[in-house]
Amino acid sequence: MFIGNQEIFEYFNQAALQKTLNQAYGFVGVAQLGKRTLAETIAATLLGQERAKLNLHPDFYSIERLADEKTGKIKKDITVGQAREIKAKLQNRSWLSGYQVVIIDEAECFNEESANSLLKLLEEPGQKNVFFLLSEDESKIIPTVHSRCQWWHFNTVPKVEIEKVLRDRDVEGGLAHEVAELSWGRPGRAITLAENPEKLLQTREEVSRYKKLRTAPIYERFKIIENLAGEKKSAAQGKDELDDILQIWTTVEAENIMSGQLAARARSVQVIDRLARLRGYLRQNIHPRLALEEFCLSF
Repeated sequence: MFIGNQEIFEYFNQAALQKTLNQAYGFVGVAQLGKRTLAETIAATLLGQERAKLNLHPDFYSIERLADEKTGKIKKDITVGQAREIKAKLQNRSWLSGYQVVIIDEAECFNEESANSLLKLLEEPGQKNVFFLLSEDESKIIPTVHSRCQWWHFNTVPKVEIEKVLRDRDVEGGLAHEVAELSWGRPGRAITLAENPEKLLQTREEVSRYKKLRTAPIYERFKIIENLAGEKKSAAQGKDELDDILQIWTTVEAENIMSGQLAARARSVQVIDRLARLRGYLRQNIHPRLALEEFCLSF
């Protein structure tokens, strides 16, 4: 089931059924809006394959950032080796004499070398090659690649629409309402929370922690940060989880912008900017506790 952005869904559903697709599309929007769901749905239609079994089809290819074999951490970029591998596969004829479909997650993560390799594919695609580039920030995509794609923007989905779909899927009314509120307009997130009680509990707790942090006196803020920084995790896991937490905090502030008075909205914009800077500090390997403490002083 595809939730929200129905105009985009209907357009591509008809184009796939009628085989009138162009050769390269870009889907842009925040995570969990259904960009990959739609790309896979189109691929399944073109290839005559169940979506759940797409990875078994010889003419379906998917690219995403890989984990480093030594550290286990996700690499910063999509590598040129990955781009060349897809290029080599597409140079061969379709296994089943039909379409060849490529889905590229986080297309903004191509570096210059891998993007140039991809560009050659986009400049001279096969007659039945279809590319889907998925991105949260199309401004970070190299212009020569960007210009080869037709871009579609996915919007967040009204909470009432998400709640209705959850109720239709037999999610209990109170839970459906809460999950819709915590989904922040992202259908994929709503489904994850509805199906994962542990994730839902963690989200509740994180929203509560941030609201307390936002209004507490300074000494209580530092205590909250001390407890957060002291939660035992490996270095890599800790940074990944902290980044997830900061995304929740950012979304809570974004909600404040929608509901607050003018002065409060301006304040929330400033806080969101500081949260973005805080996430940048963490990517630069600044000690998490020091970065969090500086953030606390900004209220």
